[in-house]
Amino acid sequence: MTERTFSITPSTNIAELLEHYPELVDALIDIAPMFKNLRNPVMRKTMARFASVQTAADAARLPVAELVERLRAVVRQGLPAARGTEDTASRHASGPE
Repeated sequence: MTERTFSITPSTNIAELLEHYPELVDALIDIAPMFKNLRNPVMRKTMARFASVQTAADAARLPVAELVERLRAVVRQGLPAARGTEDTASRHASGPE
């Protein structure tokens, strides 16, 4: 049960992420085909060791919050909170114009 308590954040290392959630290899490739080398175990060990979710988002030219949200959705991690980002909350807090 404790294996699924691993949290996905911008600083999460890709190698650790894939250790806990191997199903995210396909999700990462679907999000950004440039990650297709992650299917190769040797490349995964080499590439993923040095990359974080932030660097993956940068390489894919995606906002890191979007990548984190999409990865969390695949593993159903924090779904209710994923929609209510601080940015959205602050826009709604100001009220209608």
